[in-house]
Amino acid sequence: MPDRISDSLYSGSLKRKTKPTNVAARDLQDLLDPSIVSRAMIAPWGRDAQGVGQWAVPGIVAGAMKALDQTGEAMRLPHGTSPDHPAYKGVFDVAGAINMPALLRKGATSTLGMNLYHGGPNKWAAEPGFPQGRPRLDKMGEGSGGSYMGEGFYATQNPTFANAYKDKVADGYLYKVDIPDEDIAKYLDWDKSLVEQSDKVKEIIEKLRSDNYDLFQVTSAEGGKLLPDLSGSDFYHILSDILGSDRAASKALAEAGIPGNKIPEINQQTWGEPKKAPTHTYVTWDQKVLDRAKVLQRNEEIYNKSNIETTKRGNVLEINKIETPKDFQGKGLADLELQKLIEQADADGITLALTPSNAFGANKTRLVKWYKRNGFVPNKGRNKDFTTRESMIRYPVTKRNEEIYKQLEKSGVPFA
Repeated sequence: MPDRISDSLYSGSLKRKTKPTNVAARDLQDLLDPSIVSRAMIAPWGRDAQGVGQWAVPGIVAGAMKALDQTGEAMRLPHGTSPDHPAYKGVFDVAGAINMPALLRKGATSTLGMNLYHGGPNKWAAEPGFPQGRPRLDKMGEGSGGSYMGEGFYATQNPTFANAYKDKVADGYLYKVDIPDEDIAKYLDWDKSLVEQSDKVKEIIEKLRSDNYDLFQVTSAEGGKLLPDLSGSDFYHILSDILGSDRAASKALAEAGIPGNKIPEINQQTWGEPKKAPTHTYVTWDQKVLDRAKVLQRNEEIYNKSNIETTKRGNVLEINKIETPKDFQGKGLADLELQKLIEQADADGITLALTPSNAFGANKTRLVKWYKRNGFVPNKGRNKDFTTRESMIRYPVTKRNEEIYKQLEKSGVPFA
């Protein structure tokens, strides 16, 4: 049995070649030039991130080669490896378009595109660049809540909880905000052990431990390894004790790259009702993250009438949902928000992807026509992007790319 299934690509059989595995892997990487971001399905043609066309392995062959190579890698992974490991994706790509890692992951939930609520007595004043105001850490202590779960700006997924703080005064305010996708994924989980935190959070924690001898001593087991039973809450309070205050701990974590924490809430359950999904309180102690947040609503006044939720995967931004409140539909607000997103994607060289559906009362046929008017094409054939499973895609358009596309179309050379 070969060390890698890809050995068979070089030998023509499943007999082991004398060529070392690392050499075989390098040869495969040479064939699958990583600078090619999209490929023609059958024709030997591809395009790099700048839109330049060149000869390349066809998409249908490249996909099979990558999947088979990852299958060999997956076979050698140690027991207990996370189902999110990239090698597993290749295994399931061979079997079919099933998102098996998501099925295998216990209790998997998405925290991207998080809408949160904040209640209190204060009205956020308008500022240059922030016409609806913004949450400010330098105003902490002027609200109606405490800071026993870390010092920062408190917001919850549950509007009922936020309303309780709003109603503590006669003329309180309830705000709805949207924390950026990429930031919400880096929050410290208050109740989980440190070994159960996300890979990014664990990396930052280890860096903090290596930079602070006292922190390393207190949080280390025998041999210098991280104490397995320490929770996110334990770590925060240990850091607070070492640095002298919760404010200092929050500041240190923000500077290190952890913008806040999340704490599970106890939801009231009425007998006979469907079980409610768990919600969290989010504490944000990084002002830069709060400055990037969108203020969607204050009391009954809605600001951003259309909300777009997205997920970033490499160079592809997948649009999960475009939502406009019923009272504001039919006024072109969703189109306005989509145009803003398209302009930003073009400026950043980001590919957009989505899948129209009839969900939430939408008309799929009408949506497909709308997206086509905005430059989206079916994600198949010469337009196929193998990095996303979404059914429609829109490559970034720049002046240079437009000229290249025009030249290719005139020449008749197929491009992805």
